[in-house]
Amino acid sequence: MSHHDGVHNFMFGVQSGNPTRRKGIAVRRVAFLAGCAVLALGLLLAACRPGHNVWFKNQTDEVVTVWEAASQVTDLEPGEEQGYSIGYYPGTTTYRITDADGNVLFERTFTFDELGDYGDIVVTNDGSAPPSR
Repeated sequence: MSHHDGVHNFMFGVQSGNPTRRKGIAVRRVAFLAGCAVLALGLLLAACRPGHNVWFKNQTDEVVTVWEAASQVTDLEPGEEQGYSIGYYPGTTTYRITDADGNVLFERTFTFDELGDYGDIVVTNDGSAPPSR
């Protein structure tokens, strides 16, 4: 054995050092790599999660504007319907429909899953109608 304890000596295929310590390092390395693989798989599944198809329906007598958070999505003419594919998003987002004067006809905050379960978003002259699903 070498006079340097803990130093690896690969001469003649002999390795000195503490075998228990090497085994502990190997176990930690395997655990780390397994954790990285689980994290990568989770990110991949989240990125590949299918979106929801959502229909906005204007059953009023006036033009309305559809908003997602603070961004205008579209204007809908009376009787017009438009469908959108909404990709996965974490947390929540708010959908709002306003009339030409900015009055809120519909507003609701959804998680991604709640939006998929809600159904079509319909506004009528009497206010927003219940989901059609």
